[in-house]
Amino acid sequence: YLTPDGHAVAGLLYGPDGTLLTGRQIEVARGGDAEATHAGLGVSGAAPTDAESLSDRALAGEASFGSAVRLAHVQTAGPAASEEEAPRHIETLHQGVPLHQGVRLFQRSASAFGFTLGPAGPAVVAFADPNCRWSRSAVVRLAQPALAGRLRLHVVPVGVLGAASAREAAAIASASDPAMAWFGEAGAAGSAAGARRIERNNALFDAWGAGAVPLIVWQAKDGRVAHSLGDIDDIDAWLGTLRHE
Repeated sequence: YLTPDGHAVAGLLYGPDGTLLTGRQIEVARGGDAEATHAGLGVSGAAPTDAESLSDRALAGEASFGSAVRLAHVQTAGPAASEEEAPRHIETLHQGVPLHQGVRLFQRSASAFGFTLGPAGPAVVAFADPNCRWSRSAVVRLAQPALAGRLRLHVVPVGVLGAASAREAAAIASASDPAMAWFGEAGAAGSAAGARRIERNNALFDAWGAGAVPLIVWQAKDGRVAHSLGDIDDIDAWLGTLRHE
């Protein structure tokens, strides 16, 4: 939510009776159904396929994924990997890496499991841990220009800050609507297939060599892949540097 003076407040809004209002607001903004979402504001998620659903049913007797999800290496990094302080902002993570390799990694990230906000605009990928307040804040801030058609934000959920993060991320990855699950309505516990999706996302996050979340990745106008470890300070100025296809 944005205050009148432009400050962002990340969190869930509840009514005086304790009812969660955020989910309803998102549903209204998205047109009230999945078809309106895709045709209007352009919010799309990667729901489980029929084959994955069959796999989930076959694995229904397995134990809960819990701490079995392989966490990303950021868990063992320094203080920037915790929620005690905001991640530092950096310009690049892959100095000296050939351009084509960076572009290929960006393309893999843009097609990774997650959900996309925005009907048009340059592609931006945000690796975000649902249990990290900085990740939550970054997604909220970037979601507004995305829904206004200024970019397409692809949120890739990862579980990097411990078992609690892994459980929450896997629950989002198991939901029929990952976007709604991210914004507070994950509901049921995660499935084995959801845990596998998060493990793949974690491995992709590791491939960037990042040390904290959120990790925001985009292509600059000259085609180079640029990165921010942490939130974007001046979103309007930053939008002017993105590559438009």
